[in-house]
Amino acid sequence: MSARPIITLTTDYGLRDYYVGALKGAMLSINPDLVIVDAAHLVTGHDVLEAAFVLHGFYRSFPKGTIHLAVVDPGVGGPRRPVLMESRDHSFIGPDNGIFSFVSQDERIERAWHLTATRYFAAGVSDTFHGRDIFGPVAAHLASGVEPRWLGQEITDFTRLQLPEVKTAGNRIAGLVVYVDGFGNLVTNIGAELLAPAAGRQLRVTAGKAVIAGLSQGYGAVPPGAPLAVVGSLQTLEISVNKGSAAAALGLARGAAVLVEIL
Repeated sequence: MSARPIITLTTDYGLRDYYVGALKGAMLSINPDLVIVDAAHLVTGHDVLEAAFVLHGFYRSFPKGTIHLAVVDPGVGGPRRPVLMESRDHSFIGPDNGIFSFVSQDERIERAWHLTATRYFAAGVSDTFHGRDIFGPVAAHLASGVEPRWLGQEITDFTRLQLPEVKTAGNRIAGLVVYVDGFGNLVTNIGAELLAPAAGRQLRVTAGKAVIAGLSQGYGAVPPGAPLAVVGSLQTLEISVNKGSAAAALGLARGAAVLVEIL
């Protein structure tokens, strides 16, 4: 017996309104055997970069063949294209607004399509709810065996956001906070591999008013309320506060500068 097809959902729909239910209903009406996983529905409204990071954080945990539906779509009803993108192991469906930028940085996107085959859309597409009327139905049809080439026109010019880059000079590594999680941890774009030269040496991390000596192995390595630097689960440098919020304690948000000095 073949495995039931999996579709993950990443949206800014929240949990209060009817949007998530309507989206799931549209997909299950096409294929009631789908496995639909609510990956994230509390992405900040209209924040495409945050959604791109959240998707990047979990998609590789899913089996090969998973379809990832991501809808944070401030341009809904406008000229932005609905797209399907495929890497070797995963498929991604959503608006062509850069929501797959972190994914395309990690994965080689082998083919992409502008979704134009309206026979795979809902009857009577709303100008304000393409998740229910376009993206969800297309994902359900794809999971049910419809070939990607039947869904639209192949493209190569899908949108990529300009992602923040790390700058290195001598013993200094300058990066940025790219995400603040629900605990207030400040996730940076400084990868663990850039910290490898510090092995056996001391380093200093500066983030706002915090100057932190060395890396900790975990949150409990410092007293409650104290800041620390740690390599997080995505193998990037994070600034945290034991039993507290680094974002609140340090007054920092996405885009804040973080400096690492290898001493």
